[in-house]
Amino acid sequence: MSPKQDAKKTTSKSKGFSDEERAAMKERAAELKAEARRGEADGESDVLAKIAEMPETDRAMWRRTSTTASCGRPRSL
Repeated sequence: MSPKQDAKKTTSKSKGFSDEERAAMKERAAELKAEARRGEADGESDVLAKIAEMPETDRAMWRRTSTTASCGRPRSL
């Protein structure tokens, strides 16, 4: 066999996106739809909902970092 024929046999066609990638795209599309329906600009409630889904160790880390990051932020009255 020639080297060109070997190369053709070893390259496989891509199946497109993986199941994980498709799921992520569907999730993002749903987020965009929900945001458009609500007209919500900042998405804070979506972020808080995602944080609520996290394991406790990740939520604890989020609390520590958000507290540190918000120390310099002016508070609303």
